[in-house]
Amino acid sequence: MNRIVWLTLIVSLVSVMSAAPLYAEIEEVILGVDGLACPFCAYGLEKKMTPIKGMKSYDVDMGEGKVYLELKENAKLDLEAFRKAVKEAGFTLRDVYVRAKGTIEKSGGGYALVLGPNQERLLLFDKEAMGKEYHQGNNPENLVLSKERAGQLEEYERNKKEVRIEGSVHEHQGLPAGLAVEKLEALG
Repeated sequence: MNRIVWLTLIVSLVSVMSAAPLYAEIEEVILGVDGLACPFCAYGLEKKMTPIKGMKSYDVDMGEGKVYLELKENAKLDLEAFRKAVKEAGFTLRDVYVRAKGTIEKSGGGYALVLGPNQERLLLFDKEAMGKEYHQGNNPENLVLSKERAGQLEEYERNKKEVRIEGSVHEHQGLPAGLAVEKLEALG
């Protein structure tokens, strides 16, 4: 009798755990910043970056002109706050690179990475496609993915697989933010 109770409890726990939503986690944000030339520059930028809501840690590589940010769990990817802080510190934001894990969702003619409990979405593109459609202002619902990448994303979405994606974030006025996928892997 004890075995049946334990087996029922284990099956129930597994069912509840697998039914729970998987929220994306932004594992790292790397900002490309032009103009970082000295420790005082790095300190001035740090003073503007660290008050950003959700910031956990900050590190700068002046030689590479990169700022490495770690965000708290379920923090929002606040691109506007990053852009504003860099500008207020007197520098130019060149690019934003993210490594995040979460789930894939169908979005119009393509796919999106769903971020956090607030369900932010980044439209997914193959890196090579960024200059073809998205940068020309074409309809973001006609996302450009290779057949292989689209097949991968379809499988991950259908099977509700958690994934890790790395790539550059691209924004354009009036269009949703896009993520040019450089690395993609299924987790678990």
